[in-house]
Amino acid sequence: MNIFSLNNSLSMAINSLDKNLRDILIFRYGIGGKRCFSPEETANSLNISIKKVHILEKKAIRKLRNPLVFKQVVKDLESMHSIIWTTLSEAVSFAGEIVYKSESLEQTFDKLQGEILLGIKCQYDTQNMWLSENAYELPLAWFRSEYPEKIVLAAVNETKNILKKISLPVTIQFLLKTLNIDDELMKLVISLVDPNLKFYREYTAKRPLSTMQLRTIRIHLILFHKYLSNQTQCHQIIKDYNSLYTDDHLVPETAGKVMLANPHLFCGSKDKGWKCIEQATNVLTQEIVNKKTSGKNPKDEKPCYFFERPWSETTAINIVKEILEEKKICHLSDISKAFMKRVGHRYVVVSVSAALRREDNFKVMAPGVYALYDCDCKPDDLNELYKVLLNNRDCYAYIIERYAGAPMNIYPLWTPYMERMWCIWAKKHANYKTYQSLLYIADPSLWATGENLEKWNEEKKWNGCYYFESDLSYPVWETIPPLQDIFTIVTDSKLKGYINWKNANRSINVLSNRNKSASILFILIVLEVIIPAEHWQKLHYFGPKLDDFISRLIDEIRKKGFVHWEDNAGLYLKRLICDKKIKKDMGWVTVNDYKKLVRILNKEPVNQQNLEDIDNAPKQLELPFHNI
Repeated sequence: MNIFSLNNSLSMAINSLDKNLRDILIFRYGIGGKRCFSPEETANSLNISIKKVHILEKKAIRKLRNPLVFKQVVKDLESMHSIIWTTLSEAVSFAGEIVYKSESLEQTFDKLQGEILLGIKCQYDTQNMWLSENAYELPLAWFRSEYPEKIVLAAVNETKNILKKISLPVTIQFLLKTLNIDDELMKLVISLVDPNLKFYREYTAKRPLSTMQLRTIRIHLILFHKYLSNQTQCHQIIKDYNSLYTDDHLVPETAGKVMLANPHLFCGSKDKGWKCIEQATNVLTQEIVNKKTSGKNPKDEKPCYFFERPWSETTAINIVKEILEEKKICHLSDISKAFMKRVGHRYVVVSVSAALRREDNFKVMAPGVYALYDCDCKPDDLNELYKVLLNNRDCYAYIIERYAGAPMNIYPLWTPYMERMWCIWAKKHANYKTYQSLLYIADPSLWATGENLEKWNEEKKWNGCYYFESDLSYPVWETIPPLQDIFTIVTDSKLKGYINWKNANRSINVLSNRNKSASILFILIVLEVIIPAEHWQKLHYFGPKLDDFISRLIDEIRKKGFVHWEDNAGLYLKRLICDKKIKKDMGWVTVNDYKKLVRILNKEPVNQQNLEDIDNAPKQLELPFHNI
């Protein structure tokens, strides 16, 4: 009834305006059930400028504010304040409602009809002014409540002080007793203290619920419902926890951290055992669990203290962090298996790889082996961590990289001590190719002394032999790699201080066991950016033309933001390659491969007949040299 009255009074007021002013208000506020038009849309519809729209809108509102015209509109609007507030606010409880300042007020007020929006604009000018006039205001939000403002504000301030002194989660029962308020007011207070606070059963904590808070709630519920005031040993708590939950695995270290970090919920020690301090509202727990389990097979029913992980707040990163927190370091394949066991059908296994690419959370300890960045490895743990790498796959990865000239310290677990452990392990457990190749690249002087060093040097002398060299599986000249990839590899390798096929692949995000980068190394050798090696899988040293190559391409990038072969710099490099006239093999780069590369750059067919003498080929590419 009130909205009809407002519509009538506003219609009369609007009809008193000139047609051009009426049209502006109808478009901008959606009068008469139409949608609201933006200033741009209004300008296009009325064929006027946006500036003109703003001028006419201000003029129309100024005329509507005439007391003789607007008196009835104000009266009708005031009768609707409660309806407007209910439409705008988020229902918290029977005790009150809230509009958070962090929300977009425009989107919040878009819930209202156009006539109401226009009435608020005319009387209060801004949405903030209407809220401040019709609700209590706090730094975080506006609110209304059936409780007196003083009681609400006092409870909010006291709750803030409590939460500064203790960590979350906190039991609702504790807050109710401390504040001496009822649960309806508690819901309003918690919402006003922090919009990120949420109720999780008998507890309040910040959302999204962290792993530490999840474990705190679960352990507290177990102690309260199973053991109450009894001291319980940590191993028993862990046993109960792991038998109840398949989506997480508790270990002594993490269990101890949980209980030590929450002295307001737990008391005890490692030797004497633990018990819960605060009591949860077990009636509420029982009601919630009964709702979840009603109608299910009794075998599937969970005990009243079971707390389901809020999966909507859980990310793949959280699960991977939990796995690595437990295992310290782990292979990608093992992480994937543990991940799928915990999440079931909720995520796909590719989520693991996506999570591990988040470098701010994880670090690569060795190829395909990960740990948390803040992994706290005690000296006693190191020997067990190194044992994770004692297998053929990790040993082979180490051999390949070291043969290619990579420094030992490119991964945290690639140390002299690890090389020693591999040598001892490979002698007993690996095949002869792995063992002898490992001896070939190993440096016993880094990890052995005295007679032991002599023994390993003799072993290396008589048995060290490299078996993993392989020929290229495709012609290196067949395709010309993008110049941008070549530039990326060179600049990245210069920062690292060395270049080989493995780190070249990593620079352009290609699987490190692929030989695609050999084509790039081939071109860099011809350009004298790097010096040819005996084999394409070995270390390549930087050549005399390195700095000139980088500076020339940087100049091109500054102009366009990228480089390719048809740029001035790219054409210049093509000319350099074709003018080399190489007459003898350059390490693993053969004269025949060079001739084929030149033919491709000249866009000529490649066949045996036209490769017999490169001197008979056209002496120049028809390339423009302006601005080079």
